Amino acid sequence: MQAYKILIPFVILTAFAVFIPPSIISYITSYNTPRYSIFGQDKTPPTAIKFIPIPPTEVTKATLDIKGNAEAESKLEVYLNENLIYILNTEDKSKFDFNINLKPGQNYLWIIPTDRNGNVGESSGNQPINFKTS
Repeated sequence: MQAYKILIPFVILTAFAVFIPPSIISYITSYNTPRYSIFGQDKTPPTAIKFIPIPPTEVTKATLDIKGNAEAESKLEVYLNENLIYILNTEDKSKFDFNINLKPGQNYLWIIPTDRNGNVGESSGNQPINFKTS
């Protein structure tokens, strides 16, 4: 009887695997799975965000493209002027790329990374961006 309890879920999963691409199955089954080592669960915060290039401190256009690197498989919370504007996932690549719409005057951008184990990393710090309209 015990063999059937193990065999039935395996058969069901195998049947679904025929219809679902392996990349999706891998993502669904592993993204929120905590990483363990022989020393226990990973409690190390993700590495710091790196902007490439560093955002300019003064711009004359309302839209600005922001690029950079973060730890792979991490979640990025992007804030502009104290408002959460994006939640991005870096998945298996460490790069991020998004656009922000600035309001006239001083704007502040920062990003908070969180790894797949829920460890929160150091904020990118307030990146001041002054949008000059004239």
